[in-house]
Amino acid sequence: MTDSQFTTHVVFLLWFIWKERCNCVFNHISPNSLSVASRAFRASSEFLAIPTFISPKIHRPCNSEDSFHWLPPPVHSWKINTDAAWDSSTLSCGLSALLRDSTGTLVKGLSQSNFASSSLAAEAMAIDLGLSLASSIPLSSFQLESDSLVLISAFLNPLSAVDWSTSQIVSTIRTKASSFNRVNWRWTSRRTNAAADLVAAWASRRVCPVDWDSNPPPSLMRILLYDAAGPPP
Repeated sequence: MTDSQFTTHVVFLLWFIWKERCNCVFNHISPNSLSVASRAFRASSEFLAIPTFISPKIHRPCNSEDSFHWLPPPVHSWKINTDAAWDSSTLSCGLSALLRDSTGTLVKGLSQSNFASSSLAAEAMAIDLGLSLASSIPLSSFQLESDSLVLISAFLNPLSAVDWSTSQIVSTIRTKASSFNRVNWRWTSRRTNAAADLVAAWASRRVCPVDWDSNPPPSLMRILLYDAAGPPP
């Protein structure tokens, strides 16, 4: 076993220990050290055996009809889209999180105005808002989509690092995510994240309608209807 392989096994073990700890704290599940060690070793072995396993999940879609459409989650499941609009001159940002079901129906949403040190930090804050939205339902498992390839890669790969300005937020997100049964991290293009992008822009300008999620304005409704229609057959 090489030094890098050993390090990989150790990092995965520490990550699974942390997830088990969070399950104990948040879900009141009794710890099982044997199960933790077994699952960590299996996950790290899969990672080492297939070094490029992460790329199919986050690759930029090919130039097909599906590339230009928001895709709904499977039946009886949920998808949360998040986005941020950041102003470098003021460091202000608008955050959004939209929860939709398999029919494309907007179930609930959150928006927020805040400040962030970078655009990446703002995107991370939007993802954190998405997890808060999931907790408020509450959901046990769901898809979470963002158009930040850097962040989605970081959440799919426990060994990856992010810029120092975002590392604390990413750590918080990883802790929160471990309290759910499953968070299916997904990258999406900005074009297919149009609904979240629009709400984030409103929040950034502080013109977001109070009831935008229960009574979407026409501009948002057009995007929601377009998304719900799906790609042409």
